[in-house]
Amino acid sequence: MSRSRKSALTAALAVTLAVTGAGTTAAAEGAGNPDLTRLVEAVGEVLGDGGLGGGDRLVWGGRTFLPPAGAASRDAVVYDEGLVPSGASARVTQVNTRQGMEIALSVRGFLGDRSYGARVHTRPCGTQPGDSGPRYQDVQDPRTPSTDPRYANPDNEVWLDFTTDGYGRGDAVSAHSWRFRPGGARSVVIHEHPAGHDSARTGDTGRRVACVTVPFSPVERG
Repeated sequence: MSRSRKSALTAALAVTLAVTGAGTTAAAEGAGNPDLTRLVEAVGEVLGDGGLGGGDRLVWGGRTFLPPAGAASRDAVVYDEGLVPSGASARVTQVNTRQGMEIALSVRGFLGDRSYGARVHTRPCGTQPGDSGPRYQDVQDPRTPSTDPRYANPDNEVWLDFTTDGYGRGDAVSAHSWRFRPGGARSVVIHEHPAGHDSARTGDTGRRVACVTVPFSPVERG
């Protein structure tokens, strides 16, 4: 995805998400929800494909990070308040398109002028950093943890690395020609570093410093 396309998509998402209000989580399908309709129209203009196809869904969430003891629902947990201050927030947006999907991350209240890594993981957040499981991969590496660049790369995983501005705000967008397996993607984990911070280990993102649970589509049906 080009830089201009990413910027336009992020702007469209940000404008429409502002209508839903901060600190809420919502999931909607179809045109009956006016906020969803506006977002579909905005993203459709950016994508140039007439919007979302029939049966496609959108999921978004906004959560405030708290330490494990205070995050009773485990929706957004911070493991290192020196890197992600308690009270910082994150929104994750998923838009399924005819070509695949777009995932956007928007954070506020982080440290200013700092780069972070961010990855979609397979399990919900928990009290421990490892509770969110491994990174989600479209084609799964038979070895865990995955370090093989044939699998651990931004085309096969969802990488949402970002750099904050002076006010601690950051945004990222990742586009893919595939979609998640039902129930396979459950969270976005904020990592200590972005990919490539260590030239000897370009896929290394350091420690898991925060996590936000996201009901990515499609959800697993019981």
